[in-house]
Amino acid sequence: DFNGDGNDDVVGRTATGQLWIGQSNGEVFQNLYGGRVNATGWEDVVVGDFDGNGTDDLASRHVTGQWWIGYGTDGRFDIKYAGQWSGTANWQDVVVGDFDGDQQDDIAGRTAAGAIWIAHIDNGRIRNEFAGNWRANGWENVLVGDVDGDQLDDLIGLNDRGEIYVNLANPNGGRRVTDFIDRWDPNHTYVATVGDFNHDGRDDIAGLDENGHWVMTSLVTDQGQPQNTRPFGATVPGNNGPGLFVFTRRFGVMQQLDGNDLLTAGNFL
Repeated sequence: DFNGDGNDDVVGRTATGQLWIGQSNGEVFQNLYGGRVNATGWEDVVVGDFDGNGTDDLASRHVTGQWWIGYGTDGRFDIKYAGQWSGTANWQDVVVGDFDGDQQDDIAGRTAAGAIWIAHIDNGRIRNEFAGNWRANGWENVLVGDVDGDQLDDLIGLNDRGEIYVNLANPNGGRRVTDFIDRWDPNHTYVATVGDFNHDGRDDIAGLDENGHWVMTSLVTDQGQPQNTRPFGATVPGNNGPGLFVFTRRFGVMQQLDGNDLLTAGNFL
């Protein structure tokens, strides 16, 4: 939402570096010229509210390591240099979240060597924070969510061993800590997502394996203790009968839904 009207918009870059915004009025897109950047050399492009004014902005990292932010205005980007990352670190899994709770989005990334860095944007300039080390490779899903309910985003990683690690924010401003929280079956490959699936105020981690089965991990204390991983349903109902099972923690029973229903993300408790 680059103009703050409550409608999501789309943005694209032409081969010559022109930025075009498809600004939605809720029914159609109006194409607006949004500015110009270098035609080549861009490696990461992310969207977030980097100045906390309620409209989305566009941040791009050049191959040289320079970060540029296009601040959303009414139909155009105000493009400004924001700061620098290494141009030789081979950045992986660049994601956006509010990791310090200042109501402005930050940018996190992991180097090829496994070092995690967070770019906090203060008054338009990047302040880089070293956030710890993970394995250098093997990460299959890297996500953002508030898993301990402290209103600060955390960085979540699921690796090829089925291990889930969380890089937790420190609400007192101290150094971030990476904790191992759970292990899923390493014999499966998962597509993971994050959301508050049990309505307890903490984000959970749900994974869909190659056979269409869901698992979920929840944290049940502020100290990050994991609730046991449990089956969370299936995407393929049984033939001519009930086939989708969802664990409803409020009642402590397995609730069987009609075989024609589908599991969707949302508040179903």
